[in-house]
Amino acid sequence: MKNLKFLILLTAVVLLTGCFLANKDQHNQQHIVKEQSEIDGFKVISTSEDSVVFDKLFLELDVEDLRNKQLSEIIVSVALYLQDAPYVAHTLELYDEECLVVNLREFDCTTFVENVLAISYLIKSENPSFGRFVDFLRVLRYRDGIIDRYPSRLHYFTDWLYDNEQKGIVHLVSNDFGDADFDASVNFMSENFSLYPALERDSVFVEEIRSVEKRVSDIKFKKVSPANISHIIDSVNSGDIVAFSTNIDGLDIAHLGFAYLREGKLRFIHASTNGNRVRISEKTLEEYVKDIKNMDGVLFARPKNDFLLN
Repeated sequence: MKNLKFLILLTAVVLLTGCFLANKDQHNQQHIVKEQSEIDGFKVISTSEDSVVFDKLFLELDVEDLRNKQLSEIIVSVALYLQDAPYVAHTLELYDEECLVVNLREFDCTTFVENVLAISYLIKSENPSFGRFVDFLRVLRYRDGIIDRYPSRLHYFTDWLYDNEQKGIVHLVSNDFGDADFDASVNFMSENFSLYPALERDSVFVEEIRSVEKRVSDIKFKKVSPANISHIIDSVNSGDIVAFSTNIDGLDIAHLGFAYLREGKLRFIHASTNGNRVRISEKTLEEYVKDIKNMDGVLFARPKNDFLLN
């Protein structure tokens, strides 16, 4: 009975999120040569194809014009540029040693948000080099921007939001207009450590993740309830991060993307399991939440226009 309950839970999570526990798509993984390098003292995994995508993006986007725009406009332009890029889960979980993984060829919902933000901040900077892009990615993805083994990565998106607000990168605007309390109450990773290769290999990591989960569960945010989404559209900007909360035990955020306002309709751009690609949502944000019974609200975080690395 216990195993049956677990299978039902896991199936629900897979169907709901796609971002965190979807079956790993191995298409072309075996055909791409990963290259390991070291930048500013930390190990980086990338491929020559990632450099090609990076160079092509900066060649095809009007970077000089974008640099003078608001960060929100840059985010939307970069996100739309990456439309139709493949959705692939678990691209950060392929290596025994924790290192900065760069993958501009394919995304899950979290890596899509991270890469778009890193590229957008890079466009605003005066040194749009690949090395600086990698540095932005490191700061976004790791607690305090420091790579220190597997538990240092911001695995739970509540932790990601809290840490990046503390670093001055985002502002949780839903704390200003949310109508409901958000309670993360996370423990999924430690309770299901066999689903995570790094945790299965090292019991010490399980204990460290359990400590992280206790801290994350104490974080208090406000969210927008499904019934109130239609009332807060004027408070949301295109380019805001949208994070969908879930009532599945042990999990906090089920999916995420970027808000996309057009003709009075609030949609979002995301790496989606529906079609397995980056796309603009067909449904409005309100319709999307109401149609999935395990989603119980939305958090909004606004990337800050004035944040740049020193």
